[in-house]
Amino acid sequence: MTVDLHLHSNLSDGVFSPEEMLDKAKGAGLEIISLTDHDSCSGYERLIKLSNNDGIKLICGVELSAAFEDKEIHILGYFKNGITEEFGEFVKKAQVDRDKRISEGLANLKEKGIDLSYEELTENWEGDSIGRNHLATLMVKHGHVGSLLEAFQNYLKYDLNIVPRTQTLVKQAIDMIKSSGGISIWAHPPFKLFDKCITTFMEMGLDGVEAYNKKKSNNNSFYYHTVAEKFGLLITAGSDWHGFPAEHFLEKDTYPENTLDKFINKIYG
Repeated sequence: MTVDLHLHSNLSDGVFSPEEMLDKAKGAGLEIISLTDHDSCSGYERLIKLSNNDGIKLICGVELSAAFEDKEIHILGYFKNGITEEFGEFVKKAQVDRDKRISEGLANLKEKGIDLSYEELTENWEGDSIGRNHLATLMVKHGHVGSLLEAFQNYLKYDLNIVPRTQTLVKQAIDMIKSSGGISIWAHPPFKLFDKCITTFMEMGLDGVEAYNKKKSNNNSFYYHTVAEKFGLLITAGSDWHGFPAEHFLEKDTYPENTLDKFINKIYG
């Protein structure tokens, strides 16, 4: 079974359309995928309308940004039967909040001598959820920074308080996913926060951990896997691929056999 449960299309901060992502997944030999755009499930809704998904199974997914103390945590939600009307309203409100926070970020950047236009930021964008990657791309375009990485390090990290953080709390994100019939997974957990937060998030109702992610080392993955099994949590795997030129290629990933069985059985069982 070849699976990637964490992919981003241009409906949030990825490069390719949902349809192009499906083609990329087919080319990579994947059998099960989930588009987990930030605060958007529209990609899944577009793809399930196609008459033939090229033999690839689709899982409805989303990535929610949430706050815990002074940190931003990302929670993945997966839905067996698509999203509920209530969850759809929740992500629409999150999209409005994103737009407001990005607008505030533009104003704060202007105070630092970086004058970017909201109109230019959105003129060639047809997505649902605007984010910091869009700001970073425009900053590179106008020569304010030399790379996306530089934009984030010098201006767009949440610690710098130029773009405000989300006000959604981790418990709110988990509760909303669960009340809508979904499975909540902690995405790419920061290693320094993992031990501190995992039991707290479990008490909030967290279902599992994204133990395998190309942005994490094999040692981290092994540790996450071990802890997840100890606590009876579900284990998932995903590349967090956006399609940027500097990223790794979308490809099959490797992890211990039967690692994802509990998750897959919960989705399709």
